[in-house]
Amino acid sequence: MSPKPLSAVLKKLIKRLYLNDFPCGNGPWRPTKDDPDGIEKESIDDLLYLLRCPQSPWRHEDVSWSPQASELRELAVLEPRRLNTDFIHNYFTTLIIRGRDGRRGPGPYLQQSLGGTPGLHLGQVAEKAKAGF
Repeated sequence: MSPKPLSAVLKKLIKRLYLNDFPCGNGPWRPTKDDPDGIEKESIDDLLYLLRCPQSPWRHEDVSWSPQASELRELAVLEPRRLNTDFIHNYFTTLIIRGRDGRRGPGPYLQQSLGGTPGLHLGQVAEKAKAGF
């Protein structure tokens, strides 16, 4: 199996956050200043509750790959206009790398700073981790 660029893996993980889908993003479910009276929209508090409530189908359990993943979903509710590709990529500071068995990688490669080497491949991380770096 060929190594995957870290950026490709991150792109896939970010896509799974559904930052533009309900209850995140700028969809028609959001209240706006121009809403005519009588049209019900979800309040921001209700949208955040949907992200946080353990029974909610919109709560993501698979955010253990970065401490910033849940925060970014909440930001997508609070300030969706701020979210663009550059902002999202710069928002993440830590990526937790796991092996195929689901266990975290050993040593300093457990948490890879995303501000580091942009061309780093997961295969290279695994090799370095095996070497004891």
